[in-house]
Amino acid sequence: MAIITTDYAKSLRAESGPVAAGSLIVRENTIKIETSLADADVFEMIPLFQDETVFDLMLISDDVDNDTDLTLAVGYSGQNVTDDPDAYIQATAMHSAAAVTRMAAAGINTAAEILSMRKVFTEAVDTTFENRNVATIDVTVANAGTTDGLITVRAIIFKGNSYTPQVH
Repeated sequence: MAIITTDYAKSLRAESGPVAAGSLIVRENTIKIETSLADADVFEMIPLFQDETVFDLMLISDDVDNDTDLTLAVGYSGQNVTDDPDAYIQATAMHSAAAVTRMAAAGINTAAEILSMRKVFTEAVDTTFENRNVATIDVTVANAGTTDGLITVRAIIFKGNSYTPQVH
């Protein structure tokens, strides 16, 4: 198991430009996999800052599993948040045929899961990062496998603390 922090996750800064409350922001990061992945490897892909909510998310992947049982999940982690490694996309083998999986495409069914998926990040800044983020969007590996290809996470993020998820 390894935690791999991408340059994008640790370098994008909260002060990178004025963003009005109520704005939608798109952040995207792609990594090239050229080696075997171990069970529980975590790729910290996209930073999340205070008063942000992930509004929509896509996991875009080449066929990176080489006929193994490797699966990918997408969630979040941070120093002052309760980690949820599959908040957005639960373990999926969608990458076995090169595809796109969207947030909550499968497996997120309960009110608690929906609220976790629509979390507004208001916690204290993560002091292990210099860019003052609160958390990162992560891709977590399950079932080790030999891999080769690209994995992209594209997130649409709502800025502002006025977004309240509704569960009916």
